[in-house]
Amino acid sequence: MGYMKEERILDFFRDLKENLIKYEDNYGGEFGIYSYEYYVRYGSKIANLQTIIYFCEDPADAFDPADCSLEEFYDDPYIDVYISCEGSVYEAIYGYVSRGGDEKSKALHDAFNDAAEKYGMTMDFCGGALSFQSKESWDKQNEDEKIEWERMEDEFRRWKEEI
Repeated sequence: MGYMKEERILDFFRDLKENLIKYEDNYGGEFGIYSYEYYVRYGSKIANLQTIIYFCEDPADAFDPADCSLEEFYDDPYIDVYISCEGSVYEAIYGYVSRGGDEKSKALHDAFNDAAEKYGMTMDFCGGALSFQSKESWDKQNEDEKIEWERMEDEFRRWKEEI
Protein backbone atom coordinates (compact mmCIF):
# COMPACT_ATOMS: atom_id res chain seq x y z
CA MET A 1 0.00 0.00 0.00
CA GLY A 2 1.08 3.57 -0.50
CA TYR A 3 1.71 5.74 2.49
CA MET A 4 -1.73 7.28 2.99
CA LYS A 5 -3.54 6.32 6.18
CA GLU A 6 -6.42 3.90 5.76
CA GLU A 7 -9.01 6.19 7.35
CA ARG A 8 -8.24 8.93 4.82
CA ILE A 9 -8.52 6.39 2.00
CA LEU A 10 -11.94 5.36 3.28
CA ASP A 11 -12.95 9.03 3.54
CA PHE A 12 -11.91 9.40 -0.12
CA PHE A 13 -14.22 6.49 -1.01
CA ARG A 14 -17.06 8.05 0.98
CA ASP A 15 -16.73 11.27 -1.02
CA LEU A 16 -16.29 9.40 -4.30
CA LYS A 17 -19.48 7.48 -3.58
CA GLU A 18 -21.39 10.74 -2.99
CA ASN A 19 -19.90 12.26 -6.16
CA LEU A 20 -20.87 9.27 -8.29
CA ILE A 21 -24.41 9.20 -6.90
CA LYS A 22 -24.75 12.93 -7.75
CA TYR A 23 -23.36 12.20 -11.21
CA GLU A 24 -25.91 9.45 -11.76
CA ASP A 25 -28.73 11.64 -10.48
CA ASN A 26 -27.75 14.31 -13.02
CA TYR A 27 -26.75 12.19 -16.02
CA GLY A 28 -27.83 8.60 -15.48
CA GLY A 29 -25.53 5.66 -16.01
CA GLU A 30 -24.58 6.53 -19.59
CA PHE A 31 -20.92 5.56 -19.17
CA GLY A 32 -21.62 2.34 -17.29
CA ILE A 33 -20.14 3.50 -13.99
CA TYR A 34 -21.93 0.82 -12.09
CA SER A 35 -20.59 -2.21 -13.89
CA TYR A 36 -19.93 -5.32 -11.85
CA GLU A 37 -16.54 -5.46 -13.57
CA TYR A 38 -15.09 -2.36 -11.85
CA TYR A 39 -12.93 -3.14 -8.85
CA VAL A 40 -11.26 -0.95 -6.29
CA ARG A 41 -8.05 -1.86 -4.45
CA TYR A 42 -6.03 -0.38 -1.65
CA GLY A 43 -3.51 -2.08 0.61
CA SER A 44 -4.54 -5.72 0.75
CA LYS A 45 -8.24 -5.04 0.27
CA ILE A 46 -10.56 -5.21 -2.73
CA ALA A 47 -14.18 -4.24 -3.40
CA ASN A 48 -16.55 -3.92 -6.30
CA LEU A 49 -17.27 -0.27 -7.12
CA GLN A 50 -20.97 -1.01 -7.57
CA THR A 51 -21.09 -2.58 -4.09
CA ILE A 52 -19.48 0.52 -2.59
CA ILE A 53 -22.05 2.77 -4.22
CA TYR A 54 -25.27 0.78 -3.92
CA PHE A 55 -25.05 -1.97 -1.37
CA CYS A 56 -23.08 -0.57 1.56
CA GLU A 57 -24.01 2.47 3.58
CA ASP A 58 -20.35 2.90 4.46
CA PRO A 59 -17.78 2.03 1.77
CA ALA A 60 -15.55 0.52 4.46
CA ASP A 61 -18.05 -2.36 4.71
CA ALA A 62 -17.62 -3.25 1.01
CA PHE A 63 -13.99 -4.35 1.22
CA ASP A 64 -12.76 -7.91 1.53
CA PRO A 65 -9.21 -9.24 1.82
CA ALA A 66 -7.54 -9.44 -1.59
CA ASP A 67 -5.47 -12.38 -2.76
CA CYS A 68 -2.45 -10.04 -3.01
CA SER A 69 -1.59 -6.52 -1.97
CA LEU A 70 -1.97 -3.57 -4.30
CA GLU A 71 1.82 -3.27 -4.41
CA GLU A 72 2.11 -6.89 -5.59
CA PHE A 73 -0.81 -6.52 -7.98
CA TYR A 74 0.41 -3.33 -9.64
CA ASP A 75 4.12 -3.52 -8.74
CA ASP A 76 4.24 0.03 -7.39
CA PRO A 77 4.66 0.67 -3.66
CA TYR A 78 3.62 4.32 -4.01
CA ILE A 79 0.06 3.91 -5.33
CA ASP A 80 -2.58 4.38 -2.63
CA VAL A 81 -5.76 3.50 -4.57
CA TYR A 82 -6.35 1.62 -7.83
CA ILE A 83 -9.72 1.58 -9.60
CA SER A 84 -10.06 -0.71 -12.60
CA CYS A 85 -12.63 0.84 -14.93
CA GLU A 86 -11.61 -0.35 -18.38
CA GLY A 87 -14.17 0.55 -20.97
CA SER A 88 -16.56 3.45 -21.21
CA VAL A 89 -15.73 5.07 -17.85
CA TYR A 90 -12.01 5.06 -18.52
CA GLU A 91 -12.50 6.20 -22.10
CA ALA A 92 -14.77 9.08 -21.06
CA ILE A 93 -12.38 10.36 -18.37
CA TYR A 94 -9.25 9.85 -20.46
CA GLY A 95 -10.90 11.39 -23.48
CA TYR A 96 -11.97 14.42 -21.48
CA VAL A 97 -8.44 14.98 -20.13
CA SER A 98 -6.70 14.39 -23.45
CA ARG A 99 -8.98 16.26 -25.85
CA GLY A 100 -11.83 17.83 -23.92
CA GLY A 101 -15.39 16.73 -24.13
CA ASP A 102 -18.97 17.35 -23.29
CA GLU A 103 -20.51 18.27 -19.97
CA LYS A 104 -21.18 14.63 -19.05
CA SER A 105 -17.55 13.58 -19.56
CA LYS A 106 -16.36 16.57 -17.53
CA ALA A 107 -18.79 15.74 -14.72
CA LEU A 108 -17.61 12.12 -14.64
CA HIS A 109 -13.97 13.24 -14.56
CA ASP A 110 -14.76 15.73 -11.81
CA ALA A 111 -16.53 13.09 -9.70
CA PHE A 112 -13.27 11.14 -9.42
CA ASN A 113 -10.83 14.03 -9.51
CA ASP A 114 -12.63 16.24 -6.97
CA ALA A 115 -12.64 13.44 -4.40
CA ALA A 116 -8.94 12.87 -5.05
CA GLU A 117 -8.01 16.53 -4.74
CA LYS A 118 -9.96 16.88 -1.50
CA TYR A 119 -7.58 14.33 0.06
CA GLY A 120 -4.42 15.67 -1.58
CA MET A 121 -4.23 12.87 -4.13
CA THR A 122 -3.35 12.95 -7.80
CA MET A 123 -5.25 10.87 -10.33
CA ASP A 124 -3.37 9.13 -13.12
CA PHE A 125 -4.20 6.74 -15.95
CA CYS A 126 -2.98 3.14 -15.92
CA GLY A 127 -4.23 1.58 -19.15
CA GLY A 128 -7.83 0.85 -18.21
CA ALA A 129 -7.55 1.90 -14.58
CA LEU A 130 -7.23 5.03 -12.50
CA SER A 131 -4.52 5.24 -9.88
CA PHE A 132 -4.42 7.68 -7.02
CA GLN A 133 -1.32 8.76 -5.15
CA SER A 134 -1.21 10.85 -1.98
CA LYS A 135 1.25 13.55 -1.02
CA GLU A 136 2.67 11.17 1.59
CA SER A 137 3.38 8.58 -1.10
CA TRP A 138 4.86 11.20 -3.45
CA ASP A 139 7.14 12.40 -0.65
CA LYS A 140 8.25 8.85 0.14
CA GLN A 141 8.84 8.11 -3.54
CA ASN A 142 10.96 11.25 -3.91
CA GLU A 143 12.91 10.39 -0.76
CA ASP A 144 13.57 6.85 -1.99
CA GLU A 145 14.61 8.11 -5.42
CA LYS A 146 17.02 10.60 -3.84
CA ILE A 147 18.60 7.83 -1.77
CA GLU A 148 18.90 5.64 -4.87
CA TRP A 149 20.40 8.49 -6.89
CA GLU A 150 23.00 9.13 -4.16
CA ARG A 151 23.80 5.42 -4.03
CA MET A 152 24.33 5.32 -7.79
CA GLU A 153 26.53 8.44 -7.68
CA ASP A 154 28.69 6.84 -4.97
CA GLU A 155 28.95 3.65 -6.97
CA PHE A 156 29.92 5.60 -10.09
CA ARG A 157 32.56 7.58 -8.16
CA ARG A 158 34.08 4.35 -6.81
CA TRP A 159 34.07 2.84 -10.30
CA LYS A 160 35.84 5.93 -11.72
CA GLU A 161 38.49 5.73 -8.99
CA GLU A 162 39.19 2.11 -9.91
CA ILE A 163 39.86 2.97 -13.55
